[in-house]
Parts: sequence; structure tokens; C-alpha cells
Amino acid sequence: GKGRLERLYVSQNLFRVNGARAILHAFVAPVMIKVQIHRQPGQTAGLTLDNHLKILGVTPASVMDSWNSDNPADEVMTGDFVVRVNDKTDPAELAEALNSETDLEVVFHRPGAEMKFLDVSDNRIGLAGVTELRDEIGRKTEGTMTGNVMR
Repeated sequence: GKGRLERLYVSQNLFRVNGARAILHAFVAPVMIKVQIHRQPGQTAGLTLDNHLKILGVTPASVMDSWNSDNPADEVMTGDFVVRVNDKTDPAELAEALNSETDLEVVFHRPGAEMKFLDVSDNRIGLAGVTELRDEIGRKTEGTMTGNVMR
């Protein structure tokens, strides 16, 4: 579960709480992605970042875009954060290294898959199981409860 997943329907599968827990944690856990790229002098890595080193966009036809095309399972996405460039972890040094160094090992942090909806209705979980899973990941009961759906 490295990408983003907003909705997941796993109804009618005879899951119990532990089965749903494994699915839930796969899409809620943070992910670290390590990328090695080489950029030519004068060429950018192709990342648009905010002041917190959050990716706002990947420039089409850039070094990073090419890496994404070659590595779709580890694609770097809008919303990921740059946490290390080569041996640098200081935010000011990270930004400088992205623009000055040609051989880059960049580590990105993805907070989680941002799941907002998990349909576990018609399974063997029940309302108590859904409540247990909500409590475990710190998600308050919001919206409506239709069957056993986490929103």
C-alpha cells in the first residue's frame, strides 16, 4: 500500500477483526521511499516543494518524472515529504542539495495512504469490531454508520 487509497470495499469476505486490521494498517501506515537519480548540471530534479518540503508537484518530463515512470510501484507523489538528500537532513541543506548536487539519493516520507472509507459490511466484524479498529487508529466516529462502514 504505497499509493493513496481513499475508498476500499471489502464487504462479503468473511473477514474478522484481525483480517480487517491487517488491511487497515497496510493503508494507514507511513511509507519511506528511497530514490536514486542523476541530474545534469543546470537541470532540476523536477520537484515543486513548499516551505515544509512537501511535494506540490512533479514536473512533467523531469528527472523525477522519468524515475516515476520507471518505478511505478514507488512513484513519488504530490503530498510526499522530502526528509533526506544524500547525507543532509536539515531543511535548508535539503533544498540546496536538490539544486546543486548531481547524484542524488532522496528519501521521501508518505504519511499514509489517507484512507477515508473502509466498507467491511457483511463480514464477521460487527459494530464492536469496527469501533475497536476506529479506536486503534485514532479515528473518531464521523459521518453516518451504514452497516459496518468506517468513514
